[in-house]
Amino acid sequence: DDVTSQVGIRDYVGRSYSGWHRHVTLASAAHTVAVLSTTAGARPVRAS
Repeated sequence: DDVTSQVGIRDYVGRSYSGWHRHVTLASAAHTVAVLSTTAGARPVRAS
């Protein structure tokens, strides 16, 4: 499952730049939340 398809970054079909900008901003925020929530329980990796 690709996270970008989960948050809809590729789904905008509008015509204005301001609408596109709003969509990309919200999709980017959703992508960040999705990535951080999946890695929140992961154990930190130590440098060898």
